[in-house]
Amino acid sequence: MSKLEQYLKEFGHFKENKSTFIQEALEEHLKRKREHIKQELSEKLKKLQD
Repeated sequence: MSKLEQYLKEFGHFKENKSTFIQEALEEHLKRKREHIKQELSEKLKKLQD
């Protein structure tokens, strides 16, 4: 966590803190994971339809 604090001090956006940084990171991770799962399910569905 100290590395995160140092990063935010050097590169953080205006009024960005650990909480908002972590929340945004989690939201982005979940968004990518959801897209990945959608793609996998679509591929599996296509295989079943063939």
